[in-house]
Amino acid sequence: MSIILARPFHLFQRYYFLFVVILLRILLQSLLLLKAAKFLNTDESTVGTMAIDILEHNKHPFYIYWQVYNGAASLRAHLSAIVMFFTGVSPFAVKLICLLLDICIITITYKFTAKWFSERRAKLTVLLYIFTPPLVMHSITSLNGYLETIIFNLIMCYIFFTLKFTEPHKKNYLNYFLLGLVAGFAYYIFELSIIFIFTMILWTLILDKRFFLKKHFLIVISGFIIGNFPAIYFNLTRDFANWKYIWGTKFTISKMFLPDVWWIKIFGPLITSYFVIRTFGWRILAGFFEIEDEGRVLFFNKYHSLWTDFLQLFIYLFVVGYFLFTYRKEIFFYFKQLFKFKRVEVFEQENLKYIFLLSFVILQVCASIYNPQGYRFVYPVFPFLTILLSLLLERLWRKKQRQFVQLFLYF
Repeated sequence: MSIILARPFHLFQRYYFLFVVILLRILLQSLLLLKAAKFLNTDESTVGTMAIDILEHNKHPFYIYWQVYNGAASLRAHLSAIVMFFTGVSPFAVKLICLLLDICIITITYKFTAKWFSERRAKLTVLLYIFTPPLVMHSITSLNGYLETIIFNLIMCYIFFTLKFTEPHKKNYLNYFLLGLVAGFAYYIFELSIIFIFTMILWTLILDKRFFLKKHFLIVISGFIIGNFPAIYFNLTRDFANWKYIWGTKFTISKMFLPDVWWIKIFGPLITSYFVIRTFGWRILAGFFEIEDEGRVLFFNKYHSLWTDFLQLFIYLFVVGYFLFTYRKEIFFYFKQLFKFKRVEVFEQENLKYIFLLSFVILQVCASIYNPQGYRFVYPVFPFLTILLSLLLERLWRKKQRQFVQLFLYF
């Protein structure tokens, strides 16, 4: 009996802080679920309908009903159907999936940060993350795809870092295949993951252009095809409806970097930055637990104070500006390597990790300028932005400690 209990106790002893953070998140979400569980938004209602059809009529849709994209709805519907099988049909089954996805994000963020940075930074990162209001809202009244995109981006980043920053024996065919497999499935689940895939391709071009001429690249492509098989099968059997919609004139990816509206080209980055900043920070004092009639959690209501907007704007700009200034020489160096064919030797791996995360944050924000009010499209940056913020806070704390020691020695 003691042997059976030894391993769970060891896990709790090792990850006690993570368990405490998850418990805090669950308690916070429970308070909100007591009010919001009986409400479902349009996406959630559709997922609930899909789950009922899966249970009662054995239907298995590829995408959300009445659309030819967003495979995340199908994933949530199948997971909700499993919950409904045991608990019965209820709005709570759909809400529970959102909460479970959110717990997955916290766990993966902690493991990712602890692996590639430090245990201390992992603790600070998840602590900052759980108090990010838009993600609190999305974990109980969620639109399909955004939480899933965060999960798959973190997994892809973990594998990508494994291939770039570990010993040669870990750069095996399996990891290359897994990277392609996760990327392909992530793209099927929600097309917004294309930004992170593009970021990985960009850095591969910078670090080793010859990679695209090696068999490892073919292994990645084969994994991508297998992971993206649901989308490929759907398109081959339905007149390429998904590909036409995603890459055609109707959807946003074709206009992502070249919006047609002239004022978005001029003012888009500024407007987008404003809405990005409004979603980041700690708006606890601004109607944190208020609920509208239709069940939407009010984080952005008319009663919020103006100073919180400026505070969040300052935090975001300061974090991005700090890392751009601190690593300006390295950024310029890697930018020049984009136009050279030779392989780049990475000397400061730690700095390159920060620059990689920073580049994704910037690309994700810039890619959202086609829809300046679509702040939800920048949700995938929050785990990586909190990692950068935790690093900045850690450095500021160390600097403050050094100044205190110097002052103490002076007297």
